[in-house]
Amino acid sequence: MHFALKFEKMTGMRKPLLAGVTLGVVMAISPLARANVTIDFGDYPYQSLSSLDGVTFSLAGGQNSNGSPVVNVFGNPNGLSNSSAGGYPTAERLDFKFSTPASGISFEFDNEGSSPYGRGASFFDAYDGANLVASGFLGFTNYGFVSVPGSDITLLEFDNGTSGRNSWLFGVDSLTYTPGAVPEPASVALMAVGLAGLGLIRRPRSSGRA
Repeated sequence: MHFALKFEKMTGMRKPLLAGVTLGVVMAISPLARANVTIDFGDYPYQSLSSLDGVTFSLAGGQNSNGSPVVNVFGNPNGLSNSSAGGYPTAERLDFKFSTPASGISFEFDNEGSSPYGRGASFFDAYDGANLVASGFLGFTNYGFVSVPGSDITLLEFDNGTSGRNSWLFGVDSLTYTPGAVPEPASVALMAVGLAGLGLIRRPRSSGRA
């Protein structure tokens, strides 16, 4: 009888503790909802941008890929261009690298001018690590809003379609995306404490008898 009362008292104390620790672990490992991020490049007129709101911007290939891309398309400060000067010469590519895998990506694209010779046949490629997830033709003239299918995208490339042989200017007026959920430092710490608590609860008591 004495043993039964002692066991009931011990388990009664442990049940709330076990429930609390379990809840802490679940809260720590559950992905948090992340709000959409929208970047309107028109809010940064004539600025050179290397990174903003979890996205890194860079130029690659073409006639001039030195420096950071600038919010200037032939004097129009509405779009981030594939040029560090807002005009010719241009880079072949404008790259957006996401700090966490992204989904729900959309953008507004402005392709400057048109050509009957194939120059300015701009397109985009989206990558999940090393894998091509999506690509699309952006035409020879202004294109407008584009949605990118797929998730866990780490890199979005805009290419002016010249294979680096010519300059052709374009601009990305806006970008919207949903960041991937990543454990926050506090959540990681909470999960560690919770797991340690579970370990203490499950540890058997040593017998006091010889």
